[in-house]
Amino acid sequence: MRGFLKSRFVDIVIFFAIFGLLITLAELFTLEHFHKIQMVAPVVSGLSAILMILGFFVGALRFPIFVILLLLSPSGIFGMFEHWEHASEEETAYALEIYQTVNGEKYEGEEKEEKPPIFAPLSLTGLILLGALGLFVKEK
Repeated sequence: MRGFLKSRFVDIVIFFAIFGLLITLAELFTLEHFHKIQMVAPVVSGLSAILMILGFFVGALRFPIFVILLLLSPSGIFGMFEHWEHASEEETAYALEIYQTVNGEKYEGEEKEEKPPIFAPLSLTGLILLGALGLFVKEK
């Protein structure tokens, strides 16, 4: 088993990066994460998975795809800052809500929107870099 894993390790890493990107894409669709700037995440997830599949099978394209993936990888960092900014707005709104409640100004039926997970977009960066490195060292 160890010999098999060792001989196919790079392929396994690339496979898990592709699988992770496709799961991320499915989750983004489930969360309806495609309003304006939110479209960056599903587009980058899908495009990166397609490029990795192509690079897995077409050796001549591996290096150009590696470079493209490196250029796409900061999108997760961009997403983190977008989530951070949105979370800060939510915290400000929540503080206002508490103030209104204390002063008897809160209206019934208002619901607090959940804050976006700040570091979740970094998984996109990690998966893209993992797959890119796998493609870079893949020999066959």
